[in-house]
Amino acid sequence: MRNLKKTFLIVLSVFVLSCSNDDKDSGKAISVNDLVGSWLLVSDVDEEGIEYVEEGDCDYLLVFTETTINGQEYYGVNCNQLDQDSPLVFSLNGDFLSFTEEEEEIKNEILELTSTTLKLRYDYVEEEESFYDITTFIKQ
Repeated sequence: MRNLKKTFLIVLSVFVLSCSNDDKDSGKAISVNDLVGSWLLVSDVDEEGIEYVEEGDCDYLLVFTETTINGQEYYGVNCNQLDQDSPLVFSLNGDFLSFTEEEEEIKNEILELTSTTLKLRYDYVEEEESFYDITTFIKQ
């Protein structure tokens, strides 16, 4: 799996900033309460369709409270050791979730948000080239 920090930023960015297409069409605004809880990463696909979550990978969770988001990655032979990032304060603005990491504002578009599924898109630039990742989580 790719660098944990990059994955966390991508995932966090994607689910913080948007809502589902159905919600957009119906005019329903995203509520912080819709995000609160633990979300298990089940897919991380880049713009070329390459999947980075593989069978047998240890769990990666995003945990939302009313004001913060926190990435939790399990690792080790039995996936029973936990590496936890410091919680980040986030905000919702329309279909976008944003937070600041290392003095950089990160925005993510929420593509889908239901009671069981969170799908995010994170656009980023590396070496003057644009990329994006689509990450999918299921509610725990």
